[in-house]
Amino acid sequence: FRSVIRRDLGAFEVAPPEDRPEIAAWQVPTTRKVRLDDNPDSDAAVWELPSRGMKTDAALRVEMARGEYEGCQVVFRVRDALRRLSYTVEDLRNVESNSLFPKEGLEILQVGYVFTRDPVRYEVERMGWWPDALLPVEQMFARPGECMPVWINLKSSRETRAGTYRGRLTVKAEGVVAGEIPLEVTVHDAVLPESTTIRTAFTTAEGLFAEIHGGKLTDSLEMKYHTFVAEHRLNPDNIYRNRP
Repeated sequence: FRSVIRRDLGAFEVAPPEDRPEIAAWQVPTTRKVRLDDNPDSDAAVWELPSRGMKTDAALRVEMARGEYEGCQVVFRVRDALRRLSYTVEDLRNVESNSLFPKEGLEILQVGYVFTRDPVRYEVERMGWWPDALLPVEQMFARPGECMPVWINLKSSRETRAGTYRGRLTVKAEGVVAGEIPLEVTVHDAVLPESTTIRTAFTTAEGLFAEIHGGKLTDSLEMKYHTFVAEHRLNPDNIYRNRP
């Protein structure tokens, strides 16, 4: 008996070095962890920066209700040199009313990596560099050949008008504009309730907060953690506790 394994590699093209883009970018669902050596899906839209005249109708797309936080994850990879990148989201405007999407809650964060080791007590699918922390930095350093995911947080208000908002994500390399990526946000005509009784599997552990900050939390920093937990509707308790 002989087994035959078929794999769809998709379509690809090998371009000479001089024709390869300085920066490539593609969108990845926020539910997916991006490894340093990941590649875009075969059907993913890839933006080249600078565009060199490339035309595409593709846009970074986000869908959300009114009164909701929602994220967008876009991955950048630079070609041949360490790059210092920065990002801004230009005004998002409703295509019908020309009203602006609220800027409150807008954040652009770098997805940071932590080095994980064998936990011994249980099996894990991967050890080594693993995406985890969201870092509030103004400039992000991308290394050649490695993925650098960027996380965009958006927050609609309960009064945000439903509809489609269009704008762009402007990308700068070494302080100079390298290109723009279209950004499209669809706000549905539904409002999230201000409170909820739905249980979640998310967990927080205040002891870890203190450990991260050298063993002690200031009152103002502790309040920031509590506010974050409340705004994002996370479980304020530790689901891994071993006593009542």
